[in-house]
Parts: sequence; structure tokens; C-alpha cells
Amino acid sequence: MGESQQVKIREEHYGCVIDMLCRSGKIEEAYDLVHELDTEVTDSMDGSFLNGCVSYNRPDLAKREVAASMKMKTNKPGGFVTLSNVYAGEGEWAKVEMLRCIHI
Repeated sequence: MGESQQVKIREEHYGCVIDMLCRSGKIEEAYDLVHELDTEVTDSMDGSFLNGCVSYNRPDLAKREVAASMKMKTNKPGGFVTLSNVYAGEGEWAKVEMLRCIHI
């Protein structure tokens, strides 16, 4: 699209694509896209992906995404809140408490 339409693809475009993939239930495709990007993952992209994981009951991908974010030393509180909600939904209260202690 960038070459044929002379449109510079920006982070916002990637965020919209990730959101559309997640809303349509294509969580794994969204995960792959997030990790293939040649740009930094924004809060919007991360939030769209994590909310999709919650909507489609994919705590495995949510946990992997937050773990990857932690390795990159990004300190996005929204991701931790969503992961905390994922753990709470699974009844893993010790992990919920651990995440809350990290961000206090």
C-alpha cells in the first residue's frame, strides 16, 4: 500500500490492523504481526492485542505478550492491568497480587 498509494504507513495504521484482527478473532495473526513489526509497539497496539486476548479467552498469548514487553523493559501499566485481569479470571490470585506489587 505504501508504494502503490504513496501513503507512508505509520504506527496508527498498524494499531488499526491489530485491532481489526483481534476483533475478528484472529488473535494469533495479530500476535504474529506485533512481533514482525519494524517499529516499536505502542500502548494502543499492545492494548488492542491484550483486550483481544481477554475477549477471545487467550490468556496464553496475553502472558507471552506481557513477558515480551517486560523483556524489552517497557513499563506499560495497561498491559499489567490486563494481565492482572487475566490471572484473576483464572483464579491465580497470587500472581494478581505479585503484579499489583510490581506497579505500586
